[in-house]
Amino acid sequence: MSPDFQLYQKIVESLKSEQENLAFLNPSQAYEHLVARNVYESVLTINDKLIEETRERIRIEETSATASY
Repeated sequence: MSPDFQLYQKIVESLKSEQENLAFLNPSQAYEHLVARNVYESVLTINDKLIEETRERIRIEETSATASY
């Protein structure tokens, strides 16, 4: 993993934590902070999700190709 990407991950994790803290400190605006936190969480996990979806598609295609013969 490149140093730039590691820095990017740390920044997003920091922003996510900040939104979690703000949600607890300011309950009247908790919803907005939790939505922002969820966006940061999805940014952090998007690569894992894409990798898993790709693996699943490959498994399906391999199974379909094998079943055809």
